[in-house]
Amino acid sequence: MRVMLEMQEDWQELRAGNVPPRLVQPTELALGKLRVQIDARNRSETRAASVDAAYTINDRELRYKPVAKVDAMRFDLWARRAQLDAEQRAIGYVRSDFVTLEWLRDRIAHPLKPLARTRLDTLIRDLGTAVGDEDMDVAARIAQDLPSARGAREMPGSTAAVYRDRSSSLPAISTHTMFDFGE
Repeated sequence: MRVMLEMQEDWQELRAGNVPPRLVQPTELALGKLRVQIDARNRSETRAASVDAAYTINDRELRYKPVAKVDAMRFDLWARRAQLDAEQRAIGYVRSDFVTLEWLRDRIAHPLKPLARTRLDTLIRDLGTAVGDEDMDVAARIAQDLPSARGAREMPGSTAAVYRDRSSSLPAISTHTMFDFGE
């Protein structure tokens, strides 16, 4: 709950500044939904709501970070969404996640070293196979591995904390929020 309160405080600080109007409502809705799920102690819905909150925060980052970095975070968030959807056995959602990951792969692959690109392509291909086979256990494991395939740190997931972006003067709220707020 402490992390959620920090996020809300950070959002209020941001909102007092120069936030594009089109980002205000989606951010407030996502943070509100996250708060509701945390209060309800609904672990799976809290994890999904945290991804939604991270999407809205990532949109804000477009003003301050290179598009390539924002696209890399989008990829990581879609991988996290695919993992959560697979864990929920939502095959239709996982199919959509897979297609989005294929599209995002094209946006993030060029700067990768050949070995990392090959690993990423292999995992995406294997995710497509798992989706085609409707094997949600395998799909969840593959989706979990996708961020590390492109060289990212693993997505956080077991304790609550907020990554503080020290590279800019932006408030602390960031897309690297933990996904298990209910613990």
